[in-house]
Amino acid sequence: MPTYCYRLPDGTIEERFYPMGKAPQTIRTEDGQIGKRDYSAEHGRFKNTRTATWPMVSVAVGVHPSQREEAMREAAAMGVPTEFNENGDAIFRSAKHRKAFCRAFGFYDKNGGYSDP
Repeated sequence: MPTYCYRLPDGTIEERFYPMGKAPQTIRTEDGQIGKRDYSAEHGRFKNTRTATWPMVSVAVGVHPSQREEAMREAAAMGVPTEFNENGDAIFRSAKHRKAFCRAFGFYDKNGGYSDP
């Protein structure tokens, strides 16, 4: 069950467990204090473990490992030097690099945003 946080009048946080979507907006503690649900306290524990999005490793535009040297030469010849790891996955240094590579090779990201290829 998820943990829900409630801020009491003295500023402390009380945590309660309720089924998903069943948490009340206010609670009453044993000593009679009324706590209001504190969404920022509930979500404040999130820590992004990734330091950055780039470099991005792409399996989708990768090649067979035996073809990685050839793929690197071809990408350089097309004007977008791209490194491929030992598995044959493409390594994009930035969004601009990814977009240029995809345009040069005719790839299209159906799930991309406005600036994606």
